[in-house]
Amino acid sequence: MEVTGYPGTPTLSGLTGKVVSSVTGEPVGKIATSSDLVNRMWSIGIWGQRGNFLSVPTDCPQRDERLGWMGDAGVFWRTGTYNFDTAAFSRKFMRDVANAQTPQGAFTNVSPNLLEGGEGSEGAPGWGDAGSSFPGRRGCNTATKELWKRTGMPWSAG
Repeated sequence: MEVTGYPGTPTLSGLTGKVVSSVTGEPVGKIATSSDLVNRMWSIGIWGQRGNFLSVPTDCPQRDERLGWMGDAGVFWRTGTYNFDTAAFSRKFMRDVANAQTPQGAFTNVSPNLLEGGEGSEGAPGWGDAGSSFPGRRGCNTATKELWKRTGMPWSAG
C-alpha cells in the first residue's frame, strides 16, 4: 500500500482497507473440512476470485495483468460460478467477448481487446478459443437459454 498526501506518518489504526470486486457478498457455496490446510486453501481461492473478478476476469491484479484474459477466465469460470453468483458479471463479460470479436468472428486473447494492435487480432490457442467454451462452462451453473440469447453471441441463438 502507498499512502500519499497524508499529513505526517499514518498508523495502522488510521488506515482502513476496502475490498473492491465485481462479485459481492458472501460465497454462495462453502466448504469446511477437518483439515485447516484445505480450509485455508479454499479461503485463498475465494479471495483470489474477489481480486480477479473486477469488471473483467483478470489474470493477476498484483502484476499489471489486469486485462480480461480469455484463457484464464476459461479455466476458472466453472469454479467461479460455484463460488459466487456470477450471472450479472458473466452477462457483462459475454458482451465484452462479443464486442471484441474480429470482423471474421474470431475471439481475441483478451476481452475487451485492449492489446496493442488489438482490433482484428485473433487470439492464440487456449486464449482466443476460450470464447467458444464459455457457454458449456458457465451453462452448467447459472445460464439459461434466455440469458444466453440476451448476450448476443452468435452461437447463443439456439
